Amino acid sequence: MTYALTLILAGMVTGGGFYLLIRAAVPTNPQLAGALDRLSPDQSARRDATPVAPPSRRDVKERVGAVLDRRLSGRAGFTPPLKDLAVLNRTTRSYWGEKWSGAAMGFFGPIALQAINLVYPVIPITIPAVVSIGLGTYFWFYPDITIKKEATQARREVVRAAISYCQQVAIQRRASSGATSALRQAAELSDGWMFVRIREELQRAQITGIPAWDGLDQLAERTGTPELAEVGDIMRLAGDSGAGVYGTLLARSKELNDALLAAEHRESLDRAESINGPVGLLPGILVLVILYPALLTLATT
Repeated sequence: MTYALTLILAGMVTGGGFYLLIRAAVPTNPQLAGALDRLSPDQSARRDATPVAPPSRRDVKERVGAVLDRRLSGRAGFTPPLKDLAVLNRTTRSYWGEKWSGAAMGFFGPIALQAINLVYPVIPITIPAVVSIGLGTYFWFYPDITIKKEATQARREVVRAAISYCQQVAIQRRASSGATSALRQAAELSDGWMFVRIREELQRAQITGIPAWDGLDQLAERTGTPELAEVGDIMRLAGDSGAGVYGTLLARSKELNDALLAAEHRESLDRAESINGPVGLLPGILVLVILYPALLTLATT
């Protein structure tokens, strides 16, 4: 019991040490309001009477994530999924924050299992250690798994948005709008999250003085969505040569829609096959359950 209590205290001290090291590594940002108050003597009483809010849990996660982003990003084996994060509109700082917080909870959580030894001294000391390492490793890689799944779903929504956007650009182009005007007006017709991203990118392109289709290409490159780049390539042809692209845009939107439907059909077939496998084993299991008493009787006689 004394040995288990010693391990618990050692784990708590170790966890506290890690927390203090991480807290010391996080740079503090000076607050402008506090600096101005310190320069103004007549505000000292008001400053003393104002309660100071402690940093929130999310702030600590973001700060540690920012430190890990500066120290680890770009190193071999620690490259974050930049395109997946971009399509989800997340930062690398939040990515590292999710990784370290999950790994810390997974690693230090099983230390509480040692408390069971105080009442039921039946758990070997190695079990919490192995569980801590396993959970810490799992939750370190868990954000990569979830981000990949979410990014795949988001890119499918991007394809749907690209189909609608392509059709709207064609309509605007048919209404004798210029290439740039057609891209901007079509992006204003929906408040979907991808249309908002397109509008922001077109505004950024306008501010920086680059063509709107180059802005779409940059967005497609960052997010790994070539469907948007195809819309930009078609409109680049219209802007450079003044060619009519109404039919080309509609044809491309139809091709994207057919490809999306084919991919969804393949996934539905894969799900059906994955379900048919376990279902096909049920008759065999039922036969074994029925014949088990007879086989048991034969074996004992």
